[in-house]
Amino acid sequence: MKVNHDFTLAEANRWIEHYQGSFRDISTEEGERRMFHLFNHNNGGR
Repeated sequence: MKVNHDFTLAEANRWIEHYQGSFRDISTEEGERRMFHLFNHNNGGR
């Protein structure tokens, strides 16, 4: 697979946390393989 970046999982997680305010961490396990969910600010994040 061709990609345009060389982020580690930890770097990608930090980037999402810093630059993407519309995403919330919904991971069910500890570690770097996290899952994020896009939520609607106007809907209270349901």
